[in-house]
Amino acid sequence: MQGLKAIVVGLGIAIVLSMGALAYGLYYKSQHPDFKLFASSPTAERPHEADGPPAAPADGALPFGALLAPLPAGCGLAEMRPQGGRLYLRGDCGVVAVVDVAAGRLLGTVDTRAK
Repeated sequence: MQGLKAIVVGLGIAIVLSMGALAYGLYYKSQHPDFKLFASSPTAERPHEADGPPAAPADGALPFGALLAPLPAGCGLAEMRPQGGRLYLRGDCGVVAVVDVAAGRLLGTVDTRAK
């Protein structure tokens, strides 16, 4: 009977410690959103390597410089929303521009203003 009590107490302590570790992990992740417990690949990205220029991303995207979104004059940017490989730019005047993120090119615009 003493052995069974020791097992129950030990498992209870293990459950309490596990719940505490889970709560701490959730708190830590909320404070550090980029934290990963395990690397996604054996060769993790190193943004500040001194041995050469940065390599192209795995999806083949290349830097493209400045991209001008064709929003009308006086129209400010109200919202940017990424989805899949596209970036949707919504202006506060009702114009939506769709950008291909990988290629860095404008796919088109949608004008929702009443004419």
